Amino acid sequence: MGNNSGKRRYQIGQHPAYDKKYDKHRKESAILNNQFVEDFSVSGSLDDPVFLKSMRLEWEGRPEDGMFYYQERNENRDSKMNIAKAHLKDAETSWQEYQQEKVNAGRAKPTEYPPHIAEKMFKAEAYYDVTKLELDSIKRRLDKVQKEKEKIAKGRVLKHGLQGAGKMRGGVLCEIDGQNVEPDSKKVLRIKDERSPYNGMKTSDYFTLVSTWKLECRRLTKLERAKAKDEGKKSMMRANVKAPLPKWDGKDFELEKESVK
Repeated sequence: MGNNSGKRRYQIGQHPAYDKKYDKHRKESAILNNQFVEDFSVSGSLDDPVFLKSMRLEWEGRPEDGMFYYQERNENRDSKMNIAKAHLKDAETSWQEYQQEKVNAGRAKPTEYPPHIAEKMFKAEAYYDVTKLELDSIKRRLDKVQKEKEKIAKGRVLKHGLQGAGKMRGGVLCEIDGQNVEPDSKKVLRIKDERSPYNGMKTSDYFTLVSTWKLECRRLTKLERAKAKDEGKKSMMRANVKAPLPKWDGKDFELEKESVK
């Protein structure tokens, strides 16, 4: 195949027939021209990483077979790259068979495409190259959106300290104070978020920590307000003090109690 970048495989003017077909596919590409993708199997936003992952799967397919699941028809389908590779392989097979026919007839092995093979080969190469270019464009977009989402999400992690504010999904806690929550192998809910200093902590332990932190906040606030009162700083007398985040050694609280015994 000889081209994994998706860029033109020939210099402009080297093969005008290829140039014509490449330019046609490039111009008609909704992905490369930021247009609505009419033949895409799922609709969604180009700012949604889940949607972009679905697009990537439809263009690239699964690692093991290059296919993707088409939910509307409840069937597996070839990805666009699989289809492009198949066209290219078919063209290469036709060229090899043509060469062999000439050799079998006692002629020298051809080194240049005859018109009918050139048409098939340049069309397949151009389609493959533009499809690869589309896939690369989807991957770049996905990478950009994911980084933007991660940056925003990182700012939400413990933004207001340990408040114990949770979100539920399907009746199960999935997020707490901006930290992702998942069950472990024993179905115990734990914070599963590398952005958090409490990554791996049981949520039951976290709620205990929330209570401890809030008590410390109230204690510091009381001290700060008393100090402000003594110094006559009325503007500071209503201020709430946020305590430092409690440190965690990575161990479950119950295990720590048992080790003390």
